[in-house]
Amino acid sequence: MGKSSKKRDCPAINQTISRADCGQNRHTRYPCPAECPHNPLAPAILVAHFLSSLGDAIKDKSFAPTAAIYVTAIVTTVMDEIDRVIRG
Repeated sequence: MGKSSKKRDCPAINQTISRADCGQNRHTRYPCPAECPHNPLAPAILVAHFLSSLGDAIKDKSFAPTAAIYVTAIVTTVMDEIDRVIRG
């Protein structure tokens, strides 16, 4: 079994950084783009998580409260991303 790389390419600063540096400075020191594969707050990752959680909630018949929480989180995140892009 191979070891995971301790370094990763950072599209925010166009440099190779450590995993620890990425995690500690994500969205604070580095302006992480939405398309970064290491960005857990990327809209695509949030939508995938939302859909998975929504499916689980429907199976558990607890749809309404869970859906409201995730829809609110996704809308807030998307609006924040739009605001960030507009401000440049």
